Amino acid sequence: MNLNLEIISPVNIGNGEILSPLCDYISERKTFFLIDHRKLEAYLKHLDEPEKIVDRYVHILNGKTHYNLSDFFKENGLDPVDFSLAVINDVNRINGEIKRTIKTGRGPYIPGSTLKGAIRTAIICHHMNQEGYDFNKIMKEKRYIGQDYFGAYGNDVFKFLHCSDSLPFNESDVDVVNTYLYYLNTRKTNTPVSVESIKKKAETEVKIQSKAKRGDQLSSKFNYFLEGGEEEILMTTNGFYSDLLENEKRILQEKNPVLLTYLNGLFEELQKLATHFNDNGNGAILKVGSGKTFYDNTIAAVLSEDDFSQLKHKYHLGNTTFFPKTRTVVYRGNHPASVMGWIKLEKVKN
Repeated sequence: MNLNLEIISPVNIGNGEILSPLCDYISERKTFFLIDHRKLEAYLKHLDEPEKIVDRYVHILNGKTHYNLSDFFKENGLDPVDFSLAVINDVNRINGEIKRTIKTGRGPYIPGSTLKGAIRTAIICHHMNQEGYDFNKIMKEKRYIGQDYFGAYGNDVFKFLHCSDSLPFNESDVDVVNTYLYYLNTRKTNTPVSVESIKKKAETEVKIQSKAKRGDQLSSKFNYFLEGGEEEILMTTNGFYSDLLENEKRILQEKNPVLLTYLNGLFEELQKLATHFNDNGNGAILKVGSGKTFYDNTIAAVLSEDDFSQLKHKYHLGNTTFFPKTRTVVYRGNHPASVMGWIKLEKVKN
């Protein structure tokens, strides 16, 4: 099934790389310039007497000076626009390291493994709700991923679901945003973390396929893995993330209605999409990448209160009844504007 993938709130799929303000980018007057070092080095080599200026540039790259890339450009009368891989306008003030998002040579993308993981969490929780769960089995697993439902290792029936990597987004779809860890009880934030993200309304395509055949030994409860079962998978996924969204609204209404006021526009947009997909069976909302809460990424949403308390104790998640206490929030100006990671998948019309 071919699906259109649209970004509903900024998405970052971390790749472990960072951008440094000393040697990788320049940020000034609400404009961000990602410097193309190959283009800059080629220019420097063709100067009449390049040795001194090249030495100064190399010292910046090696971190041997407090002198930074912005100083270097100003001193030598260079325009960052002429040496940029990307120029992003209207960004908040950025002066620290930036966590990059995963890319191919053609642009950022969302890995199929990321989508499959988000779908798997939804379907595990669906079976736990439908069939009940054995908490002792869950506690015995070092990393619980539904082994008692789907099978372990080579017997895992999730092998019948294939999720492709998305097609690359355009470089113009990249943004840099400041995220804060927002404490719901105190309404305080920590130092901002800047992340490279795929911006809202960016679109691409992805494919999911149920690959099982009638001859495969498959329980009838997994019929959605049979060829043509993708719509049921989308419906189940949409239901799970729609419930998470409602639960999040309830928590924020109780613990921090001010933050909910700032996020209400996003939540209403997501709820309209979820309702549309529930009525038409042609898509799903889901959450991916960095900035997810514990509920988004685990089976916690379907556990009883006592079981969840035991799970928190096992993983040293704190003894407070209110958990998680923080949210990763994107700021625009001085106010919260969004949370990270919401996307929609919608079946491509033939």
